[in-house]
Amino acid sequence: MMITQAERRINIKDLVIDQPERQKDGPFDPRELIGSKEWKIMLSGLRQAKSDSLEGVYCEEAFKILTLFPERKAQIPENIKAHTYLRSNLKKTDASFFYFLKFYEYAKVVFPNLPNSVDPEDLENFKKAIPKDIRTDKWGSSFLDTVAIFRRLFPEEDSLIDDEIKMPFFNKINEKLHAETNIQIKAKDAAQLKIVFPQMAGEIKLSSNFWEDAKNKLITLYGFNFLDFAFDLTVLAAEEVKLTGGLMELKMPATEVACTQTPPQPEARRF
Repeated sequence: MMITQAERRINIKDLVIDQPERQKDGPFDPRELIGSKEWKIMLSGLRQAKSDSLEGVYCEEAFKILTLFPERKAQIPENIKAHTYLRSNLKKTDASFFYFLKFYEYAKVVFPNLPNSVDPEDLENFKKAIPKDIRTDKWGSSFLDTVAIFRRLFPEEDSLIDDEIKMPFFNKINEKLHAETNIQIKAKDAAQLKIVFPQMAGEIKLSSNFWEDAKNKLITLYGFNFLDFAFDLTVLAAEEVKLTGGLMELKMPATEVACTQTPPQPEARRF
């Protein structure tokens, strides 16, 4: 009768396999916190905006909802006034560059056929006529807002930021982020900075407890305040933000789990 022994003594504690644990304090998908209750509240907000003739509010929030949940378009309440509102503003050649871009982006998502009514020559003129006050406001939020929208609409172009100010611009906004104490402002600016400089997303300065604080803040918000913050956080947490002519496709990272190393198994014994 032969007995083969394990090469080393087996510790019974090594045979206990720990259950996977979710990584804490890292990026999360805010959409997972939008349950049926939150969804109903957001739809109710759209209906209220429609009832109160707040076409601008309706368009902005519908744009954010459909960016996060494009598959739920059929559930969005129709708003003929909002359609007319956008069509009218897209024909105003005296509109500011920033607002024209905003309306054009909203139309791309909320009323996809509407941008076709924009005169191509007018659109080219808007793309070329970059106001001097925007260019000189190198560090202001209006500059960041405008460039981020421009990048989302025309990802193939990069004419809004001169080469000589790209890195100073990124560094200045990044330093501002590090010092910002309002987490909602921090998330918005960081998300826009990621859109403008996707290749430098990993260098955006967020505090070590940013994601934990963000989740704790998000669950205290309500309605469109919740939606606005969730929108910025989703863009910021996305593994990839694919830009295609005004449409954002957000690829979220897979949920990470931490597992203990598989313990050594005892060698089988023959008796």
